[in-house]
Amino acid sequence: MNSKREKELNFGVGLAKNRLVRIDKGNYVRVDSLEIPKDGLIVELKGFGQLKIFKRVFKNETTHYYGLFLADKKELEETNRKDFRELFAIHWGIEVYHRALKQLCNLNNFFVRKTSAICTHIFCSLRAFCQLELMRIYEIVENWYEVQKNLYIEVARKFITENFPRVIVSNYLATRYADEEWHRLKLHSFSILSMRNSYSCRNICFNSQ
Repeated sequence: MNSKREKELNFGVGLAKNRLVRIDKGNYVRVDSLEIPKDGLIVELKGFGQLKIFKRVFKNETTHYYGLFLADKKELEETNRKDFRELFAIHWGIEVYHRALKQLCNLNNFFVRKTSAICTHIFCSLRAFCQLELMRIYEIVENWYEVQKNLYIEVARKFITENFPRVIVSNYLATRYADEEWHRLKLHSFSILSMRNSYSCRNICFNSQ
């Protein structure tokens, strides 16, 4: 952050709720303890300097804090909620893009070490994403994830149709064989028990005589 400020680069950054800030050279307090207006509040971030903070409450009632740094102090003061929303939309688009590169194009899954191989892998991932985006633009798919979803559904359907009937038959035969075997063992045990009881009765009768 400090290096970007020294180069006068404008940027936005997420802030943890326990980051310390102060207003007009006052005491440092936590970000979440401030009453932040709708159009943001200019504060001094400890260890950095001046920036404008905004608060955003999401549907699940979680609160996130963001800091906006602009090299032009006047422009920073004039920045309002509308400007913040536009910047946040751009920021969110970048986050979604990076997530799609990782989840759909396997950008972070490579097993090479040479620089040329790594560059090739990155290029292929970017090329794959461009193809997904073209498919979305030409309305071949509704979103980037549809291709992966349809692929998984097709693979799962093929596996079930090819293997599930066989599994059902195998399970049925195994269950039937187990039931028959259990019934046979039960009859065998009953026969042995009957023979023992009969033998005991004969012995009792013989001894009594």
